[in-house]
Amino acid sequence: MMTGLPTQVPRMYPAGRLGEPEGIAAAIVFLAGKHASWVTARC
Repeated sequence: MMTGLPTQVPRMYPAGRLGEPEGIAAAIVFLAGKHASWVTARC
């Protein structure tokens, strides 16, 4: 986890933690790939 942040900040997020660079990069790779072709922003 990132250092220097108050302990209450991660609790403000639904996952209960902040994203790490590796996790964010993995999401970008997935969304840019062919397996995400059915992922849309529509609800």
